[in-house]
Amino acid sequence: MFNCMYFGFRYYSSTLWDIKHMKEQYKSFVNESGLLSVRNVQKSVAPRFVRFVKENFFPDFQIGGEPIIVSPDHNGRMVHRNAMHMVLMRGLDICVRMSDGIKIGDSVIPLLQKVLTERVSTVRDLIPDIDRKISEVANKVDGIINDWFRDIEEQIQNPVDSNIFTSKKEKDLWKIDTWCTKLVAELGYRIPKWVEKNRCIFLIGGHDIQYVKTFESKVMLQNQFNPQSKIKMSYVGSNMKVASMIAEDKDCKVIGDPVPSWFFWARLQSIFMSRIKFVEETHGDEECDEILRRVKKLLAYEANDLVVNDWAMLCKGNKIVVCDQGDKMLKVMIEYEKWKENATAKGFDQAFKDYHDEMLHSTFTSLHHHHRCALKYPCNFESVPEDVKCLECCHGMQKFVTFKCCHGSAYDDEAGLYCHDDEDSD
Repeated sequence: MFNCMYFGFRYYSSTLWDIKHMKEQYKSFVNESGLLSVRNVQKSVAPRFVRFVKENFFPDFQIGGEPIIVSPDHNGRMVHRNAMHMVLMRGLDICVRMSDGIKIGDSVIPLLQKVLTERVSTVRDLIPDIDRKISEVANKVDGIINDWFRDIEEQIQNPVDSNIFTSKKEKDLWKIDTWCTKLVAELGYRIPKWVEKNRCIFLIGGHDIQYVKTFESKVMLQNQFNPQSKIKMSYVGSNMKVASMIAEDKDCKVIGDPVPSWFFWARLQSIFMSRIKFVEETHGDEECDEILRRVKKLLAYEANDLVVNDWAMLCKGNKIVVCDQGDKMLKVMIEYEKWKENATAKGFDQAFKDYHDEMLHSTFTSLHHHHRCALKYPCNFESVPEDVKCLECCHGMQKFVTFKCCHGSAYDDEAGLYCHDDEDSD
């Protein structure tokens, strides 16, 4: 399953969508992943299984719709009808923890020997070979512990066999999740590192490279006044050309990369779908659910690529401080001189939020002033609502049915597909 994700990043290209290349990629995928495959589906798959798939997985799976991942247990019983969203949400975190492995530490033999020696101290002189017996017990227990660790390691190496991706597990994880930076941007290696160092982080989106450069220049100017703040910036917008242009600009202080940007939105869409399902199953209210409201707003900001619709999010470590449309966030940075003293006294993040909130009451940011918003649901989603309120002005949104073909446009030939491996600087 994880190899599948890696396979998608490694080989996805608009120039390889022909039968010959697809067959070669599929063969390589099966070999690398250790999956079972059949050459002739009609001969190898029983008709009753085909009937079972049609009855249980449609309309979850539709031709032209989004792919699904069905998760069975060891006995072949379905534990998740569609684990795709859970894989995109949790897969990267699980991969990282898998690579970290188990912190086994030093041998427990010296500690066991010390404990046993202390406990038999009053009768040591009554048992001539007590030291040998202590050593035997300590080694035996150490062997049992090591066998247990090896068993755990084997299960970690194959999380699918451990039934990690179950409906129950997905629901249990949602019970402890909160609206935070890690939930939104658990991707790559830079942002999690910035979160751990409690940095101020700007996540920037939209489809206008000029907005990104203007915002960067204002933040860098602030850095000159307050070099201790060490503000980090990352473009996470869905526009691949913008991400590539940022990545190629060596003077740009904003981090940009086509693959993480794509994954950011694929993962955010999965958070959206998975959270809706959780709220429905727990009889919650979508409009009152903080995570769902804020994820909807992010998706609405980025959805319309035909209109310049920029946005920015300020985070302080794992705390999301403020997120708003690009012109409002940029105006706060342009007027930095008005609140720079507060930035020194309260910290950049709190001073930024205070000034931003103060602007909410001005004519510039009236409730009726906002760019066009759109919210997209996949055609195979079970709970597409009839009425949706705008995330900005709370008016009813218009409903459209859109047929969209992304063949050959996900990665522009000029954009390329690559990752930067430059070391993160403090």
